[in-house]
Amino acid sequence: MKNDTANITNLEKEFFSIEQLKSVSIKDNEEGLVDLRKIAPSIILVPRKDNVSITGNTVFLRSTVAQKLKRVQDRLAKKGLGLKITDGYRPIEIQAKYYRQHLSRNKKTHPELSKRALENLTIKFCAKPELSFHPTGGAVDLTIIKLNTKRELWMGTKIDVFTEKVYSFYPYLAKTVLDNRKILFREMDKENFYNLPSEWWHFSYGTIDWALYYKKPYAIYNVKKFKNYIT
Repeated sequence: MKNDTANITNLEKEFFSIEQLKSVSIKDNEEGLVDLRKIAPSIILVPRKDNVSITGNTVFLRSTVAQKLKRVQDRLAKKGLGLKITDGYRPIEIQAKYYRQHLSRNKKTHPELSKRALENLTIKFCAKPELSFHPTGGAVDLTIIKLNTKRELWMGTKIDVFTEKVYSFYPYLAKTVLDNRKILFREMDKENFYNLPSEWWHFSYGTIDWALYYKKPYAIYNVKKFKNYIT
């Protein structure tokens, strides 16, 4: 049990703190959002219901991110696989709602924690709105499917299940699960995405966490309102 706890603690050392995220400069390149369905129509999109009233029944992303995902899709298709995407650009008001919900649950579960400790606990699974990734259009939640059956490769959990098993490199999983995650990580890494280590399904490009990981001088995507940057 002690070794298990130590392993999880070591994994969590890779998570960025609020202080680290706040330290990153942002110079938005003003790249627009595009409808991923028009860029890569073979990708299966299952947009979040909360987003649909604002963004419609599709997924929007910055144009560079969309092109990168198209290339991932094309490579996977040669292996009989494909992408399934559940979230891309997320309106800032939706992000704020999710953050309040997560923070409230953590306050009830951990009343002993300070405000900053609660915030750092909460951002494991939900970013603070002003430091968030999805509302930049540079983050995406996805998994891999088999093209012939449209069934997802088993990654050990479903998307948006919030336990330690969703940590990207959680070691206590079946070999098949670990191999499936490796396929996903390898393909996304080829396009220089950053995988959020607390969520195997979440990948970013151009965001503040991406800039930290790749040691960039600044992030190139900032949080913006949806209507302000549709291409």
